[in-house]
This record gives sequence, C-alpha cells and structure tokens, in this order.
Amino acid sequence: MKSHCLCLTLAALTLLGAAGKPVAAQTLPPNSVWLDTLDLSPLEQGYGSPQAKLSVDKHPLTLGGKAYAHGVGSHARATLVLDLRGGATRFVSTVGVDDETKSGGSVSFQVVVDGRVKAATGVLHGGDAPKQLSVDLTGARQLVLRVGDGGDNADNDHADWAGAYLTLKPGAAPVQTVSTEKEIVPPNTIRPGPVWRDTAGAVIQAHGAGMIQVGSTYYWFGEDKTNSYAFQNINCYASTDLVQWTFKGHVLSRQPSGDLGPGSVVERPKVLYNRRTKMYVMYMHLDSSNYGKAQVGVAVSPRVDGPYTYKGGYSPSGHQSRDMTLFQDTDGAGYLVYEDRESGVRIARLSDDYLTLAQEVALIRESYEAPALVKISGVYYLLGSRLSGWDANPNKYTTATALAGPWSAFQDVAPPATRTYTSQTASILPILGTKQTTYLYLGDRWKPDNLTDSRYVWLPLTVDPAKRTLFLPFNGPWTLNAKTGVTARVP
Repeated sequence: MKSHCLCLTLAALTLLGAAGKPVAAQTLPPNSVWLDTLDLSPLEQGYGSPQAKLSVDKHPLTLGGKAYAHGVGSHARATLVLDLRGGATRFVSTVGVDDETKSGGSVSFQVVVDGRVKAATGVLHGGDAPKQLSVDLTGARQLVLRVGDGGDNADNDHADWAGAYLTLKPGAAPVQTVSTEKEIVPPNTIRPGPVWRDTAGAVIQAHGAGMIQVGSTYYWFGEDKTNSYAFQNINCYASTDLVQWTFKGHVLSRQPSGDLGPGSVVERPKVLYNRRTKMYVMYMHLDSSNYGKAQVGVAVSPRVDGPYTYKGGYSPSGHQSRDMTLFQDTDGAGYLVYEDRESGVRIARLSDDYLTLAQEVALIRESYEAPALVKISGVYYLLGSRLSGWDANPNKYTTATALAGPWSAFQDVAPPATRTYTSQTASILPILGTKQTTYLYLGDRWKPDNLTDSRYVWLPLTVDPAKRTLFLPFNGPWTLNAKTGVTARVP
C-alpha cells in the first residue's frame, strides 16, 4: 500500500481540466486520506483500468464543468472493496459521469457499508449534475464502492469518484483495498462476476456449464480454461447449496492424439442420466483448433462424477454442430439442440441409449449459438445468443408448446442495452424447491484476452407462464435457499 500523510493540505493549483477549466483547489480534512492514494489494483471494472487523479480515458477528472485534482476515474460496472478495520469515520465524494463523454453514458453509484447500502444515486446520465455523497463509517469493517451500468451498453459509462477521501480516527491503522472476493455478503449469496473458488480455495474452472441434480446434490460440469481455449479437461464440482462447490476431479482429459488430442477444442459439456442403460451420457462441442470440424463428442460413465470414457464424435445427420446443449423431456426422451451455422438451430431426438441421433425434430432458421432449453408448465423455452464471437450480446428466447414447433419470434431475456449483463447463456437450471420452483440462468462472462479469468453470471429468472415470458430483471448479488427454492436480491 502506498504511504500517505494524514494531514495533507492541497495548495492552490494551476492545472487545467477539460476545456481549459482550472482544477478546483481541495483541502483534505485532518486525519484523512485521498482515495486515489490507495492501491487501486483490486478494483474490477467493465472496461479499461482505474485511474488515480484522472478519468478512465486519462484526462483530468471533470464533472459539471469543474475539474478535480483528486479522485478515481473508473468505468461501469466497477467494484472496489476497502478493509476499514473499524478505523474510519466518514467517506466523502462527488460522483457522476465525466464530462469527457459529452453527454453520453449512464451509471449509478452505491456506497455499501458492512453489506448494507448506505448511499445510492440512482441512474446518472452524461451531462447530469454531479451528486455529493457523505457516508458515516463509524465502527464499520468494510466499505464497498460500486458503479452500476445505467443502461447505455458499455459505451461512455465513465464514472468519477471525484475528490473522494476517507477520514480516519487518530492513530487508526491504514485503510487497505482488498480483492472483491472479500466483500461481506449474507450467507448463501451468489455473486455474479467476481472470482469463484471451490472449498479448497482453488479458482473454479467450469465454463459453458452443464448441470445435473442427483438426489440433493448438484453436479457442475464445465470447461477448464486454465490454458486458454485449447482442450485440457472437463471438470466436475459438487454442491448441495449451489454456493459452496467441491472439486470432484477432471472427468475427461486431453489424450495423446485423436479427437481429444493436443490442440483440440472441447466446449459446453452437458450430461444426462439414461434410466434404461443406467449410464451418465455426456455430450460436448468437439472441434479442431480452427473450428473446422464442428461435431459433437460423446462420453459415458456409470458414475455421475466420472471418470468418463470417450466413445467418439459424429456430425448429427451430416450437419455441422457447434454450440450445443442436451435436454431431457418429462417422458425420459433425450434431445440434442445444436447450432448448424449454415441453417440455424436444430433440435433432434436421441436414440434410446442417448449415444446417437434417432430423428431430426425441428429447424429454427435463425442464427443463434449457446442454446439452452427448459420446459415450464408445458411450454418449451429456448434461449440463445447472437453470433458475436466472445463478445456479449442481448440473448433472446423463443417458445413453443411442442419441440417440433411452431416457435415464436425471439424476444429479449434481459434489458438489451446490458448485453445480458455482459454474459452468454450456458444453461437454465430448475430448482425444484419445497416452497417454489425457481429457474436459474447460468452464463459466462468471457474475457477473450484472458479466457482463464472468464467469470460466471448466475441469476434467477422471472417466469410468467401465462404470458410465456422469461426475464432477468437485475444483475447483482442474490441469495438462494436450494431446499425451498426461495431467492432474494441482496440490497
């Protein structure tokens, strides 16, 4: 942590801010520290990197035509966690969208103290008057500064904590910034976006999630992106509460040669249990390093947590298959849903043993990838993502009363400007609770420049069976009781 003088007074400045406006002189109260003198490396944000004493685009911090010599420039969505150790008494900042956006962008600011929101601005747009925040921190252990996306996609959401400082008790230990993993949250809280760790403390690597429930235990299968996109392992984790996850092992790993050999691509593993054969059957997107193979791969195991034996790959009905998912209907029939890049999204019934295709059922002539299928009150909901590579886009869904169709027009599952809260669908998981059935959206927030550090976005879906609608109304931490199925948004 950088050192500070806690009795610093800022003299008159001659710096010039935006449009040549003079930088406002600021006086730091006794026993206080500027926010910009702290270590900002733990601050996580949606674009760029946090800037001390500058905007996110490295210009002087400027709000409402006034330039500030101190503060932190960030970009929505952003989170900074500070360990106060009970030694702080107040946090003060002027906040808003930096003038450099020229009236673009929209953000919201929250100040969270020991897990409770103590100040919130609502949505502020570029050009709006800045807001003044002053929050009592007496006795607090932790301060979280959060910037939300106000709905302008990822463009121009330049958020300034201008003139921000913390006042400390005399002789208090220095304030420290810490990882977002340290944020204080209620028990059984699921937090979209931060790093997730298993019960041993290791980072969870299970992208393109497939989930299956056996008894009261959920098994999560996913891609190990430790070495970027090339296939290394399919990992399996187990949990009874969907919050604490125990690593069960590499259930399928790279082989010396062949379909699973060096340089191969294996994505989106999904598992069904076949009651006839008493085997767990895994399907996956199987591809070459240049994505020219475009097949499905099949593996089996008598145990849900593996290991799985690879059986081979094939082209469904001679079609290419890229992103895919599996679905088991209420009659036990298994289905493969896959993206045929040349034609659209195909749905096919699997053979009785689930190892091959039995019959093509439907072709939806729309360009979608990352399919996820669920059945709710007799209606099928198919969720998918537009083709934009690793970049997030507004995911959409279609409905039908039969898998053969007809399928409705696609509609948004989240506010479109959020790009599905910067995520791409992987699965929809039903939680059959004792009080209610809840449906969870399981998605990935890909980081194409560092796939190893891609994150997970899990959120409860709002379902209206009468209107046949699905919606993700918010992004943020929430709690889940896996036994009752009850969820609640964390304020």
